[in-house]
Amino acid sequence: MPLSKIKTNSIATGNITSALITSVANTAIVGRIATAQQPIGAVLQANSAIKTDTFSFSVTARTWTSVTGLSAAITPSSTSNKVLVTAVVSISATNTYNAMGGRITRNGTAVAVGDTSSNRQSAFFGSDDWLSAANANQAQIYISFLDSPSTTSAVTYQLQLINDRDTETIYVNRGQTDPDGSQAFRNASSITVMEIAG
Repeated sequence: MPLSKIKTNSIATGNITSALITSVANTAIVGRIATAQQPIGAVLQANSAIKTDTFSFSVTARTWTSVTGLSAAITPSSTSNKVLVTAVVSISATNTYNAMGGRITRNGTAVAVGDTSSNRQSAFFGSDDWLSAANANQAQIYISFLDSPSTTSAVTYQLQLINDRDTETIYVNRGQTDPDGSQAFRNASSITVMEIAG
């Protein structure tokens, strides 16, 4: 006769193994698996920020500038876990062709940037002569990297931009002329951080 009901506390600990469980129907499992028990690669938590307003800065060349509103904080639950950082930023610039770059900082320290070489900038992305003011173009830059902060303290990831040639104005979420009309766009930028089980 099939077993139709198991009374509370009638199964001794350790008598049921994974090999004996072939199917589970009408499951009523509630709650969540403890963070420490999550498999490697699982997303444990996430935080993000979206910037819908515009931002601009005009500074002397080779000065890194934090973009207001494009930062996100997260507190890892283990030093062995990693943080996946993704971001998209819409940018434009004034006047001549610009040499401009960007990077992400973790608590003020640049991460995931190129090796230093003489007086060249170490950045996550950057290029010479890529934003033409003649066309008032906006460029969408996408960032994605897996960081290893090795801490259980809060970490804040911040997007920074730099103008590496002239004293020009850099714009976020708008074109440099920003005219009224059907060919002008106001964009949004965002940054997302996710703790990944290590």
